[in-house]
This record gives sequence, structure tokens and C-alpha cells, in this order.
Amino acid sequence: MAKQFLWVLILWGIGSSALQAQSLASGFAKLADDDIIHAAASGVTRPGDGRPWVIVIFKACCPTNQRAVHWAVETEKTFGDSVGVLGLNSDHARSISKVKPWLEANKVDFTVFQDPSRVVIKALSIVALPTIIILNQEGEVVFRSAGFFGGSGKTLEERLRKLLVFHVNDP
Repeated sequence: MAKQFLWVLILWGIGSSALQAQSLASGFAKLADDDIIHAAASGVTRPGDGRPWVIVIFKACCPTNQRAVHWAVETEKTFGDSVGVLGLNSDHARSISKVKPWLEANKVDFTVFQDPSRVVIKALSIVALPTIIILNQEGEVVFRSAGFFGGSGKTLEERLRKLLVFHVNDP
């Protein structure tokens, strides 16, 4: 019985990757430039430029979410321009004024959009924060987490390295 359930999950995951990519694209299409709360030093960056992307969806008030953002900052430093990083903040409108100073104090150097009404979060079917989504070079979802736990950062970094090696070795 457990094996059957596992196969259903695996098959659902394989079949749903196109749906996830479509959901992700339509969800992020809802973000406009006036939703930017913090721009990257090089300007506004968005997925779709042919490199892997890490998208971290978070609330700035939660320590676990803060660890996920710190991991994203370190990931950006580690991989440089070979991996894109994007943030989506979901703090409520009443606490959004604290987010930008927190991002600046923590030296976040990637674009962060705000979604206080949770329109994008609902479109992406996010159920827990932080959520980290990894997209491959084609923009397909290859990993999606709910939460950020001990060891998560190493696992995610390993997935990114594999994506980059696979892409470099691809004929």
C-alpha cells in the first residue's frame, strides 16, 4: 500500500511539473514593478534569462523565514551571476514598512517583491512559509520546499550545483 502511494506521488510530481511551471508563470505575472520593495544592485531581476533561479517566499518577522533569506543571500554570493535569486515577501500591509529596513540591514542584494494581499501566494498554492522554489534553466520547477530546516541549505545548494554541471555538460 505504501509503495502504491509513493508511485502516485512520483507520477503526480512528474505530471505536475508542467502545471507547476504554468502556475508559477501565471502567479509571477501578477507582480508589477510597483510591487518591488527592494531592487537588486544591478536593477530589477526576474526569472527567464536561461539560468537556474532560486525563489524564496518569506515573512521578515519569523526567524525560520529569516534563515531562509540569509541562505539565499549566501547562495547568491556563492554562485554569483550563474544563479538568479528572487524574493517574495508576504508580510501584512501593517508591517511592510519594517521589511525594507530589515532587507537593507541584512545586505540582501536581490530583487524582492511584496505580496501583502497574498494574491501571488494563493496563485502558487503556497501552504507554508518560507517556501523555496528552484527553477532550472528552462524555467521549470525542479524543487519546491515548505519550510527551512537544518541541512536544507546544503541540500538546496547541492541541487543547484547539479543543475549547473548538467547544463555545462549538456551537448
